[in-house]
Amino acid sequence: MTSAFAKPFFLGAVIALASVIAIVTAAPILTRFLMGGPSLIYNCQNVIPATPTSFRSWGFVTSHPTGFGPYGTQFVIRPNSTALLEITYSHFREGESAAQGFYADNAKYITPVRSWANIASRSPPIHIYNSTEIGLWATPINTALTDNMSSLTATYQVSASATALTGPYVGDFFSTCGPDIVLTVGSGLYTGQGLGGVWN
Repeated sequence: MTSAFAKPFFLGAVIALASVIAIVTAAPILTRFLMGGPSLIYNCQNVIPATPTSFRSWGFVTSHPTGFGPYGTQFVIRPNSTALLEITYSHFREGESAAQGFYADNAKYITPVRSWANIASRSPPIHIYNSTEIGLWATPINTALTDNMSSLTATYQVSASATALTGPYVGDFFSTCGPDIVLTVGSGLYTGQGLGGVWN
């Protein structure tokens, strides 16, 4: 009697375990498509345990929520212009003291954006551009502890050359994964695929 029940139980356990492994393995692939394509996760390999929680900006044409997460925002910059983008990180999974730790070593984390992906492209393989190729730069000019030293604020100077390639880009900003920050070169908001939500 025991062996008659043991075989089906063992077989069911193996199937359940295989299903869990398949789901875990497939999750990154599903994420690529649910979030609008591989261009949105190329910069998730070295995610620091912090989340952008607010933005302030000067000099952009406009900005708008991306629809992805509570803090995702798109900023539009015209070619041949410069703007400032202030990003505050308040949700550190390692606790409030983590902000002070990252600040002490901020030059390691808050660096110029070195690579960009156009979120309007779904044609694999997604091409990763450097700043010179597309004429778009984001360079940190200040880092500070804020909110009683529990938050970290980084200010970037964003510049688009006169010949910058128009389109919506995600870059390797500190601790971003997915379209938390979308920089669109052009004169108006991008509303196509890859933003991860419905526009208001």
